[in-house]
Amino acid sequence: AKVPDDEGRLSLHLACRQGAGLEIVNNLLVTYHKGARKQDNYGLLALHWACAQNSAASVVETLLRAFPDGVETIDKWGRSPMALAQASTNPDKEKVIEALKRDQSYWSTSLLKEVADLKLKLECKETKERNVRSKATDLEARLQEVTTSSNAAAASFRELTKELQVENADLEEEIKDLKAKKSESDRKIERLEKQNKELKGSIEDFEKRLEAISGLFRAMEDQRLIILRATGDWEDTLQKASDLVEEREAVEAVLLKDFH
Repeated sequence: AKVPDDEGRLSLHLACRQGAGLEIVNNLLVTYHKGARKQDNYGLLALHWACAQNSAASVVETLLRAFPDGVETIDKWGRSPMALAQASTNPDKEKVIEALKRDQSYWSTSLLKEVADLKLKLECKETKERNVRSKATDLEARLQEVTTSSNAAAASFRELTKELQVENADLEEEIKDLKAKKSESDRKIERLEKQNKELKGSIEDFEKRLEAISGLFRAMEDQRLIILRATGDWEDTLQKASDLVEEREAVEAVLLKDFH
């Protein structure tokens, strides 16, 4: 902001030449306040450029506060800021011309008022800063208390962590034992399932044999019935034969009697 270019223009000149806004101009003036007094190689102030390049009236007023005598400064071609403003097409032209017509003491007074306002703002800022520092001190004290409490909590946490680690180790051991027991139970179950499978096979074989025996018994029963029927027929035949023999003997006896 303090170093001019080859034509003697500072950053403030270039900003006003480009029609920069109030915030940029203010920042450049804060960086280098004397920049408002510096003329370029053509005798132009930043105020000349602001009036020529249609800057806002607020920008012109700020430059006048920074250097009230600038309104009377003439460039290489004999032009004042007023002449440039009157020849411009600035929408704020009337306001700019009105500001340029004001007595220089107005801007000095305005600047003093602005300085007073700044001092008041600075005092308020300092008061706020003191309040902030006070709050920061309180916060530090609270933080210390919290830190102390945190340290105590951390110690308790570490102790609790150790207890939990011991309990965790015991639980892991119990889990290990339970896993071993489960493995043994799984093996027993596997053996029982195998035995059950074998028993089912034996039962199926027994049922098959029982079915075969039942079939044999049924066949034997059928044979018995056949034999019984056959035996009954024989008895009838023998009875008939016996009756015939008796009849024959009776006939023979009659014949013998008659013969004698």
